[in-house]
Amino acid sequence: MEFPYTRDALWKKYLVEESRSHGARFNTHLLLDLLNMYSKERDVLCDPMGGIGGLLVGMTLGCHVHMIELEKRFVQIATLNERYIREKYQVPTYIKSSIIDGDCRKILPLPQVLGISLIITSPPYGSSVHPVDKYELHLAEIFGSTTQSGYGEHPDNIGNQSHELQRFVLAEVYRLCYETLVPGGKLITITKNSIRGGKVMQQDMSTVQACVKAGFEVEEHHHRLCSITARQRLHEKHTAGYKPIDKEDVIVFLKKERDGT
Repeated sequence: MEFPYTRDALWKKYLVEESRSHGARFNTHLLLDLLNMYSKERDVLCDPMGGIGGLLVGMTLGCHVHMIELEKRFVQIATLNERYIREKYQVPTYIKSSIIDGDCRKILPLPQVLGISLIITSPPYGSSVHPVDKYELHLAEIFGSTTQSGYGEHPDNIGNQSHELQRFVLAEVYRLCYETLVPGGKLITITKNSIRGGKVMQQDMSTVQACVKAGFEVEEHHHRLCSITARQRLHEKHTAGYKPIDKEDVIVFLKKERDGT
């Protein structure tokens, strides 16, 4: 399937204005489609690299949502979004949500008793991070920092590591996701390939290899058409060998139920 959402006209209906500071937010149209396709009411969702908390929109569909985020600044914004969604959409109190502050590699696997059946996450794209812009500099006055590399300032942030090291680290994250999910649960990754120095950085293939090694089976592979943003054009201008790609890979993995379970 090819999702045609080149732009996100919905995010302001669900998220606070400060969410603009995150350069790699979920496309809300895509996220709602995925939730409608792969989840049902009362399901438990998780995003181990939650950013500003885009997955919290799942609460409006009656799902419980747990997320983990390393960057303090984005934890603050996610908390604002959690409150905003609950109040605006009158989310019942029995719908649970949590924002866990920390490194997912040290927090996962989450307990099986939580019953997490769907993980949706968008790990770092590698070379598609963007330089700081004026809006982020303005938000620095509010939050005391700015995402100078596009993902954050924490030294352990996966997005600020080399592409090669990211592949190694993300493989461990996917293994921990496998341990977190209940049997029959699904992991959905949203990534994008890139071109550096004329060479394609195949995030889709490395993701498939890592997830299969962790125990998952590939169930479906979709794409979302993407527009080339002003930030990407700016990054292209200032980063040698960078070339924006106009498709995201949306890959659905299944944790099969084992015999006798």
